[in-house]
Amino acid sequence: MKFCKTCFCKTWLPVVVSLLAVNTPSLYAQNSEPGGSELIPACDSVADDPDGDGSGWAPHMFGGRACAVTEDTRPRPEAVEINGQTSYPVNSLNYWDPNVDFANREIECTNYSMNDELGIFEVENVFYITHHPLPDSEPRTGKYDIRVVINGTETHTGTGNWQSRRGRYLSESYFVTPEQPLKMFADPWGEEILFNDRSKGMRFWYGHLQTQGDAEVIDGSKMQECKYTSEGDFLPSGQWDQPPTESGVHTVTGVASVDLLLVKPVIINPETDASVELQQLSWKPESDLFHKKIWCTDYFWTAGSFESTYPEADGYVFMPPQPGDNHGYVYVDARGQGVLTPYEWSIEAGELTTSSLFPTEGWYEPVYSGSEDIRVWTDNAYDSCVVERGYTDQKLEVVGEASEQASEEESIEGPTDLNPNEQAPEEQAPEEQLTEVAEQTGIDGTTLPVSPTDQENASVVSSGGGSLFPFFLILLASGCCARRGFL
Repeated sequence: MKFCKTCFCKTWLPVVVSLLAVNTPSLYAQNSEPGGSELIPACDSVADDPDGDGSGWAPHMFGGRACAVTEDTRPRPEAVEINGQTSYPVNSLNYWDPNVDFANREIECTNYSMNDELGIFEVENVFYITHHPLPDSEPRTGKYDIRVVINGTETHTGTGNWQSRRGRYLSESYFVTPEQPLKMFADPWGEEILFNDRSKGMRFWYGHLQTQGDAEVIDGSKMQECKYTSEGDFLPSGQWDQPPTESGVHTVTGVASVDLLLVKPVIINPETDASVELQQLSWKPESDLFHKKIWCTDYFWTAGSFESTYPEADGYVFMPPQPGDNHGYVYVDARGQGVLTPYEWSIEAGELTTSSLFPTEGWYEPVYSGSEDIRVWTDNAYDSCVVERGYTDQKLEVVGEASEQASEEESIEGPTDLNPNEQAPEEQAPEEQLTEVAEQTGIDGTTLPVSPTDQENASVVSSGGGSLFPFFLILLASGCCARRGFL
């Protein structure tokens, strides 16, 4: 058969282009900066891709990001190594119905760590956590109360924030001390267990993951066992593609804007010797601050240049108030160390105040250079602030009532389905359930699984050299058709 270049260009070029359009979107994402693009980062775990199509969403307490399943994505855990021996836990992917499984239910969690010398698990601490219901409107963020018992006597109490996205559980750590965070590890994997009182609960392994050959093996040095303190089985009852049960609670709106009458100063930028065009800093918390992570760095003019006290910026995350309150928490990530310390914010008589160092009043210069959004000026000094684009694609814009601009946009949208028109698969592989309880007594009277269970093989999309093949095809087709006069 003779190869027909004309037929190829007329018939197969559209097919090649169509195949490229169908098969390559998961490789690229639109950059937060206009006109740019970048490779979509790898998903942390196959749990980020519940429908198994290779494209997923990596959730985060204050936002999230699109991701792709690649060779760097951790597969489903298959085994756990306890004191040098490998056993096989039932690690199901947890999909929770937050207002059923968590809200208004006190949950008791016990943290254990392995004593390598004795070869046994020992109790580190016990905490009791009660989640307030999640609102039925975005952003679906709620509060939890926690009390901690250490060594049987020492008790700490506090609060934190939590969310549920597509059946996933997200929460902030509660810090007993700056070096001792506590967290309920209900996401993404869990193991159903049976307690002495015949109630069912969950075991969460949270030691480091380590790869051994082709199997993902959990480092079983730490684990957490959780159950209700009242009757009932603490087990996940949600689905990733189903909305949560409604709570009847709605997100707080109408938080007062800050509208101060200040005398506009004259600020000269010592770098340019020019007057700075200033606007009054007047925050509208709902649209300007809530659920955004804002990084701020202070700069001072010294020795002929602006220098910062610390090279790393401080991160601020403002959370909305509880119903009926005019105050809430702002979590500060000091110098980007990853530890969120809670401070308070409040609005009294139209004035926003906070116990943190976040700039709440004054005059600012809009910059929007990519590395910074605004500069809040004083004489020969300014705070440079920018919204972390991984949390939201919005710039840090001051749209308070004192500004000429008005905005009805929400502060941040939570992660949405990557394809809202996509139908759920007709058949979903059921998650493994613990159907038989072994007669082996473990910690606190719970039973430990002694036999392996079948695990799903997660499909992995490689991000290696094969990704050049589509571009080779289009170049080949383009060259051919250009010579034939079709392009």
